[in-house]
Amino acid sequence: MGEIVPWVYKNIYSNQKYLESRDYLINNHLLKIKQNLDNEININQNTGNLVWDGAYILSKYLYRLRLKNKKCIELGCGTGLVGITAWTYGADITLTDIEEVIPLVKENVSVNVDKVLSDKTSDNNLELSKDNIRIKTLNWGSENCKDLDKYDIVFGSEILYYSKSHKALIETLQQICNENTLCVFIYKTRNLGEEHFFELAKNEGFTIEFIDNKKLVSEFQESEYHLFYMKKKGF
Repeated sequence: MGEIVPWVYKNIYSNQKYLESRDYLINNHLLKIKQNLDNEININQNTGNLVWDGAYILSKYLYRLRLKNKKCIELGCGTGLVGITAWTYGADITLTDIEEVIPLVKENVSVNVDKVLSDKTSDNNLELSKDNIRIKTLNWGSENCKDLDKYDIVFGSEILYYSKSHKALIETLQQICNENTLCVFIYKTRNLGEEHFFELAKNEGFTIEFIDNKKLVSEFQESEYHLFYMKKKGF
């Protein structure tokens, strides 16, 4: 009998990064996330069509947060993994991204919400509902966010890689955050100007708290991924 090899996310014998869909066991639910591989994907284009490692790491971290009945929003949701995961923990969540990404998000939300609601292993105490997960087109910047509410928690996964968008991102956060809002972001050090975001955020009245990598899923504790909290200073 062959040796049983423990399952790992990063498996050198089975690269799933570019499969049409990927399966994730998170919060006792098997989530099936479709990817759109029809167009070239790189750091400059179509990034929302693929599940990046940061989305997986953040999704696995969410059990540490008290999300039940929290009003949440995800910025740059991409395929929707983080937002869907937050919903399974009882969050009332809005997933947002640019217009061309929305059809893929809608498909992933529809498939997985129906599956989770029909799953007999679901936590009945959470009273999950389709009404508590929604999708919205959002381009960052103050002019585009005037109609948005204030949120309890803001999620962002790998959205710092493009430094030219940092100002618009901060403007968005200014609109949707108050002093009680917790922003939970994850990024990978790519030397693409990520530090510019932190400087800008601090200058605009946000505090930054980096989370110990030992609290990340074990495979990524020694990686270049970093999770941090942001809060708006009260005045």
